[in-house]
Amino acid sequence: MRWYRWHPTARQLHTRYGSKVVIGLESMQDFKALRGEYGFDRGTAHEIPALHAVLVKVGDAQLHALLTRAPEDARIRYVSPIRQKRQTLSVPNDPFLSTIDGMPSLPYDGRFSRPTSRALDFTHGDPHVVVGVIDTGVARVRDLEGKIDSLWTVNGMTVSQVFDSNDTYGHGTAVASLIAANNGDRFGMAGFGGDTHVIGVDAGSDGIFNDAQVAAALASSSRSACGSST
Repeated sequence: MRWYRWHPTARQLHTRYGSKVVIGLESMQDFKALRGEYGFDRGTAHEIPALHAVLVKVGDAQLHALLTRAPEDARIRYVSPIRQKRQTLSVPNDPFLSTIDGMPSLPYDGRFSRPTSRALDFTHGDPHVVVGVIDTGVARVRDLEGKIDSLWTVNGMTVSQVFDSNDTYGHGTAVASLIAANNGDRFGMAGFGGDTHVIGVDAGSDGIFNDAQVAAALASSSRSACGSST
């Protein structure tokens, strides 16, 4: 985090930071005192214990006070803006992405062309290796049967586990399939990870996320993969 030691106008502050910021805390127990000292609205504050942080709405005076006093406040680790939205790339609509060549029983998309095609001749992968896919979620499609360890959804800043498909956009399912689609089943795609499993996190809405949502999703997927290689 870079502390800005200058005297900006209110307009400059809101251009850089907007009306919401994430504050990293040394301890979540400090937030009650900080809320009183800086005047944060309790009704709009959202605690994020997994990140040792809180999302707060700030006015001009509060934001100026934060950037002025926080560098010397040992209870505050950082003040981070909710930056511009991040959006996934478009999902390819090429039919070869899901169409199988009947001769070699491999995808037409060419990802397994030499020399990478020999990788699974040396190892089929390890089901104990779990890859967290922070994207638009993962659908329980046939090609990922038995490969999805858990599914999570970020709603606002709250991360909760779900038990049915949570991808209505498609990008996350395509990425998860590139990693872990079942191989040699004469259906759909072939995953480079072989027997690798995935944890799917839907981090936003319609393929759009912000930094704080991605961080919360990362924390949840790391916890759920505890004991596995990620």
